[in-house]
Order: sequence, then structure tokens, then C-alpha cells
Amino acid sequence: MKKQNKIISLLMSALIVFSLFSPVSVRAEENGTDPTEENPINETLGSENEGDKETENIENPVTEGDELPADTNNDVNGDEESEEEEISFSFGYIPDNFINKENLLVHREPQLRKSNSGNEDVLPSSYTVSSESKIPIKDQGYYGTCWAFATLASAESTYYEKTQKELDLSELQLAFFGYHNQGVEDKLNLIKEDGLCIPYEDFKTNLLQSGGNFSISASMLAQGIGAVSEKNMPYSILDQNYYSLERFQNLLNSTYGSNYNDKCYKESEYYLTDSDMMLGSDIRSIKEALYKNGAVAVSYYAIGSIESNIYYNSKTFAYYCFDGSQLANHAVTIVGWDDNFSKENFKDGKDPENKKPIPENNGAWLVKNSWGEIYGNKGYFWLSYEDKVLASQECVQYFVEPAEDLRIYQYDGTYPDKYTHDSSNPKKVEYGNIYVAQEDEEIKKVGYYTTSANTRTTIKVYRNVKTAPDDGKLFINEEAGYTDKTCVSEDTYVGYHTVNLPEKVCIGEGEKFSVVISQENIYNNDIKGCASTSSYGGWMEMTDEAASGQSFLWESGEWEDLYYSENKYYTASVKAYASVTKAEENSYEPQGTTTPDFDPENPGTLTFIFKRAVLDDLTFDRFEDAFVDERKLERKTEEEKGDYWAESGSLKIILDENYLKSLKPGEHTLRVSFTDGENASVKFRTLKEKEKYIPPVTGIE
Repeated sequence: MKKQNKIISLLMSALIVFSLFSPVSVRAEENGTDPTEENPINETLGSENEGDKETENIENPVTEGDELPADTNNDVNGDEESEEEEISFSFGYIPDNFINKENLLVHREPQLRKSNSGNEDVLPSSYTVSSESKIPIKDQGYYGTCWAFATLASAESTYYEKTQKELDLSELQLAFFGYHNQGVEDKLNLIKEDGLCIPYEDFKTNLLQSGGNFSISASMLAQGIGAVSEKNMPYSILDQNYYSLERFQNLLNSTYGSNYNDKCYKESEYYLTDSDMMLGSDIRSIKEALYKNGAVAVSYYAIGSIESNIYYNSKTFAYYCFDGSQLANHAVTIVGWDDNFSKENFKDGKDPENKKPIPENNGAWLVKNSWGEIYGNKGYFWLSYEDKVLASQECVQYFVEPAEDLRIYQYDGTYPDKYTHDSSNPKKVEYGNIYVAQEDEEIKKVGYYTTSANTRTTIKVYRNVKTAPDDGKLFINEEAGYTDKTCVSEDTYVGYHTVNLPEKVCIGEGEKFSVVISQENIYNNDIKGCASTSSYGGWMEMTDEAASGQSFLWESGEWEDLYYSENKYYTASVKAYASVTKAEENSYEPQGTTTPDFDPENPGTLTFIFKRAVLDDLTFDRFEDAFVDERKLERKTEEEKGDYWAESGSLKIILDENYLKSLKPGEHTLRVSFTDGENASVKFRTLKEKEKYIPPVTGIE
């Protein structure tokens, strides 16, 4: 029996929410305003020579690092003022109050990838990720979907940096199913009743204005909601008008047919492997992430206009919000940096007296926006390292890989918005889920969240579990010489992580197995685990149902079923990624290479051994019947009459001596059938009895 519990979890005021989505007054056509012809992306970047990274520089769209006078209009072509009604742009980012920003701070020695220069600890003074020469600027248009654009821009970039292959992922698929996935059947049908939806009528009539944030992106992608290719659900099908839920579903029905919901889970082409979260003020960590992996998604306080924007210099494409009381409302991606970008570039050219504050130091991030090429320098602008809102926000780098044939065992079907912890031991947290295998499968990796930087995570997988997560057999593959029964990962960043298991962990259909996560902070700080629950907030409703015997927390020396946990009703955010075992791995093979003989002169039993390619412990459990020459044999115990008996130890089939004597001399076939439909067979022979010598009768005594 399942149950829901509605609680207040997101205390976001309606005033804050509605301020993020002010109507767009005018959306400029591509030819309405002519931005500069300059491009901040250096065409020479992306060189295959890693040693060149120390000397790479992004092309400064101002004056190659020279400071600008405060009272001059630059010769640089920027966002030109239009005599028509001022252009307005859409936002869509809603800050995440769940994450404790202090926990995002990373404390460890710099770890850069090796370069040919041999100088691993020195970052270049300016840098642009190589993927930017391959991935174009996109346009979110009329809708509040910037969070989806920023998320997937990071994923596309990190994938390119790793594989040198270009991706174009669907923001529309993530945006729609990201906050309207309840009732959509996942591959294993474990979280169909879970999901997010927008409760307010105003949002139901303006569906794609609902907004989101990076935690929602991570949790949706971690569930297997996308990512899919842009061609699978292109943004271009939108018509730049408001969409109610009904109108949008009609659009999808007319475009894809009634099975469009398959594009939520079942047609996902890429899975999230990691979402590494950093703090906006942690300049070093963001630079390292860019340098090693690719673009980073960030949020800041934006004003969706150009000429009336008090924080933006449209001549130098430089943005600096000096008001730390503002809230982040727009998501973009950082694609590079320049330590020498002059702080003078952040002056307002329309304010000769320079009454507005500017940063204390030089340096800025090169930012890729999702407002098309009409904004900034063909879609790019510079954001000060010291931007007051950026500094207090989480910045996230997303990583995806091809989904292949993986299925996800999971119970957390929503955004993880709760902490779990052992009240008797704040330095460690242990929690886990029990699952039932739906087919013969191999568990390939495990997914979990960390809520504090510098976390050491220990992963255990148990088979043949009974009632508690550790009440089973801890996986081990003695034949492979693997003796460590756990897997340990040290996670530098807060976020979602997946870890490949160091060996095969195979499970049989109908078998209970568990994944147990133990976490502690490397620096002995307090730590908490991550969970989700049904909740109702100011702008979205989450349904997350837990059943008895599914999710557990180690509390004061024993396992606590979170279904019964007073005032909690949590679902532990732990996932197992599995693939169905191949046909050859499901086969049962006879052991031995010779054809045994039954010799009537030296009678005895014949023993045949059958072994499963994987999960040999299932060989005996799934044995069904034995046949000789397609005649079903009568099974017996050793003391009873019958043709054979069976024993475990793989599977031993022992043919009775008297039965063997009843067979005609010659070759015979023993076939063994199993409950999963598999069969295995082996040949044997029975020999003729030798003719006995009878002396001739001669009459002579």
C-alpha cells in the first residue's frame, strides 16, 4: 500500500516567481538590430596540441585589454539603440533554496589535466572552450526555458570536449517533461505515479513560462528523462505564443502521434552521468572545470533589455550587477574567461559621471546566452568575476553519455529536496533502496547525490536480500580474483554522480537486491544524505510515493523504513543502472568434453553437471525437467524409485544405474529444461554386454 504526504518544501513567494516572467514587449527580428561583426571566440582555439593551452587567448571585443575612458563612446559596434520600442528578452530561472551554498565550497589541491607544457598547476590568463567553435548560439524565444538551454549547452560542450563529437540536444523535451512528467511510464514502471506538475491555473495556461533551475535539470536527467536529440523534439515546432497544457499536448499529438509520451523516458538517447556543482565565487574551481571539461551553466540577475539596463554596457558587452539583494532569474553558460578584461569596461557609457559601481578588479567570464545573436556580441557577453548575484549562486557542469540499453532502478521520481541523516552520528550517513529484478540483468553502475563537497562515498550491492538492505549476500566475484566487496568514490563536488561498478554484479529475475550508500566528509564535517518526498510549493507540485520495504535510513544502530518514518516519508535518492543479460550469458552449459559411457560390465550411475554462464546459483533453482531421447524422466531421491535425481552445485543430474540398464545400447541424448525457457543437452552411450564364453559339449568327461 502506497501513500502520499503533502508538505511545504519550497517557500518561494509568489512575488518572486512572477517577477521572473514579465511579459516580453517586443521580440526583435534577426535583422532588426545589427550587433558587432566581432566574435569573441578565437577561431584558432580548439587546437589538438594540448601544449598550446597556456598561450591561447580569447579575442577581446573591446581594446585588447586596454582600459576604456569613462566618458567615451567606443568605436566598437555594440547593441545599437533602436528608435522603435525597446527589445525585451525572456528569463525563466528560479533560484534553488534547497542547496546550502556553504557546502559547495571545494577544499583540495588544484588538479589539472596534464599538458605538454609540463606546468600542470598554472591556468592560462584567458581561455575559451574548444566546443564553442562547433556549437552555435541558440534562442529560447518567448519562453521561460533558459534553465534548459543552459543545462544542455553545458552537456553538449562537455561531451564534445571528451569525444570531439557534436551534440544538439532538445531543450523543449527537457523543459516540457521536466515539469510535467507525472503519469508518464518510465522503462521499468517504478516512478510512473511520481513527478512534477505546475499547479496554478496561470501556469497551466502559460506552460513553457513555468521556469526551472539546475537542480530540477539534474534530477530529471538522472531519472532518464532525456536527453534526446534536437531532431527528436525540435524547438522550432513552437509558434512564439502562449501554450496551455492542452494546446501543447495537441501540438505534440499532431506532430508525433498519441505516443509522444515515449519521448519522455523510452526514447532517451543520453543519460546524465554527473552534475558537478560549484559556488559562483569559487573562481578557481569554475576555471578548472572549464579547462578540463567544457562549459559551465550559471545563473545571474538579468534585466531583459539593452538600453535601460543599468548593469549592462552595450558598447563593451560587459555586465556587472552590483546589487547583491537581487535574485538570480536567468541561466546562461560560461564558456571561457579573461583575467585581463578591464574593470573599466563595466562602466556605463550613458553615465559620464560614473555614479554606478564597477568591480574592484579586472577579469570576466565569457558567457554564452540563449537570446540569439541579437544580444551582445553575436550572442556572447562578459560577466564580471565579481557579479554580486553570480557569486552567491550554484554553477553546474553537466556530463552525459549514450544511454545504450540501460534501465534505471529508482524510487525517487522527483526533485530531491530533503536531507536524511543519522541523528546519533552527524559525521556519517548511510541509506539504501531494495529493488526486485524484473529480468536477468547486470548492474553496471550506481547513481546517488552528494550534498556537501569533498564527500567520500562507499557503495555496496547486496543480492538475495530479505527485509533489510544489508540482509543478503554482498557481491563478490571470486573467479575474477576480486575480493573488495565495496566500491569507494571521492566526490569533489556537490551534485549527482554515477559510478561504474568494478566487476559484474548479475541478478536474476524476481530476485531482491539492494544498493547501500554510505557517505562521510573527507574533512570530518557533518554530512547528510539526499532524498525526495511529496511536497507542494509556491510554483510546483511534487508527487513522490514510497512503499513499505523500499527505502531505508541507518538510524541509531538499525535500519529505519522511511515509509514509516514519522514526519518524513522520504524516498532515498539511490539508483541502479542495469542492462538485460545477453542470450549467451543466460545459457546453461554442460561441463566436460567427453561423452561418458555406461558399461553393463561395470555398472554404476552417470553424473552430468550443467552450469549457467552467469548467475550459476540460479542453475539449480531454475531446473525444471530432464529428458532422455525426449522421454521425460521420473525424478527421485536416492532412496526412492525413479530414473534420476538432481543435486545442487551448479546442477548435477545423476542417472540411476537400473534406468541405464534399461536403455538400448548406443548413443543417447540427455536434455535438461529450465523455467526460463532455456535448454541444455549432452550425449552419452550405453555399451553392449559382452557375450559370455560357453564351453562346447563333447561328451568327454
